[in-house]
Amino acid sequence: MDLVTLILACSLYADNSIPYAMLQTSQISNPRTITVANQRKTFKTDAAAAAYAQQQLDEGNSVNIGLLQLSSRQLKKASLPVKLIELLRPCRNVVVATDIMNHLQLACQAAAEYNPELDVQACMIDNYLGNFQTDASYTEQVLGYAEDHPFSAIAAKALSSTEDHNLSTLANHDNHH
Repeated sequence: MDLVTLILACSLYADNSIPYAMLQTSQISNPRTITVANQRKTFKTDAAAAAYAQQQLDEGNSVNIGLLQLSSRQLKKASLPVKLIELLRPCRNVVVATDIMNHLQLACQAAAEYNPELDVQACMIDNYLGNFQTDASYTEQVLGYAEDHPFSAIAAKALSSTEDHNLSTLANHDNHH
């Protein structure tokens, strides 16, 4: 499944430009990617990735899991309980990650009531990544990508090309019968 389809099918976040930008800027293409202490490891099987992640959690380490590098520290904010191995499935990773983004967005909106200068999207991304007040460069990169590549336009183009392909396939099919 391509990234546009993944976001369309699985994202719960209101502004799909943000999770799409996070996927594009993270340069993670393997859903079995686990990051511990800024060290990324990619595994060939879900079982191996889940075992490594569980071992790190058992040792007291925070782990980031899957395509959207969902932090184990954020899992308690998820609306539904989730098993570690499920987070290695791209759609489930996006569903849980964007559910958590929604919770963080609400918290940042509440904080913005007391601090009107707060950038709510940047606040959500910083809190999601767990790098609040440490490194704003990635947050700026995500926001810049989202602004330069509005998801609605990307999705419309992808859907249009899919429809064109489907019509072309049907036309070819009809010509052969």
